[in-house]
Amino acid sequence: MAKRKLILEKVLADAVVNYCQETLILPDDLVRVAMHQKPGEPFLIDARQLGGRSQTERMLRILYALWKGDPALFDKAATGIKGNNRLWFAKSWKEITDTGSSNMADRIGDSGWWVSTNCPWNGMTARVEKVMRRMGFSWPYTRLVTWWIVDRKGRLAEEDYFEKNGA
Repeated sequence: MAKRKLILEKVLADAVVNYCQETLILPDDLVRVAMHQKPGEPFLIDARQLGGRSQTERMLRILYALWKGDPALFDKAATGIKGNNRLWFAKSWKEITDTGSSNMADRIGDSGWWVSTNCPWNGMTARVEKVMRRMGFSWPYTRLVTWWIVDRKGRLAEEDYFEKNGA
C-alpha cells in the first residue's frame, strides 16, 4: 500500500502555528489537551494571562507563573542560580544587590522571591531558561516561553518538528 500524505491547508497550518506561539503551547501538547490528556510539560503557562508592557515585566510575570504552577519545584530550581559574579535569584532584595554595585532586583509577584533585573533581553531569557530547565520543562517549550519576553510571541523551531534533508 502506498504511503498517503496528509495535506493540511496553509491557512489552517498557519492558524495552528500562530495559536501555539501566541498562547505558549507546543503543537503536540495542543493535541494532547484537545484530547483531554495531560501535557508533556510539568504544566502549561497561558500567555493570554501574562501581559506585561516591558521585557522586565514579562520576565517577572513568567517567573511568577512558574512559581504559582509549582512553588516547591520553583524554590528548588531557583536556589543558587547566578551568573559569573552576580546572584540572579534570592529570597531578599539585599542578597541580590550585595553581589554587584549595579545589580538591581525586583520581587516576583507575592512569591517571596527576588530576581536580578537590570540586564538585556538575553539575560532575562537566560534567567527564565535556567529555572524552567531545572523545573523539568523541555527545551522546545522553554524556548517557546522565553521568546515571549522579547516581543510577546513565542517561537516554534522547525528543527524540533522536521528532519533535515539528507538526514
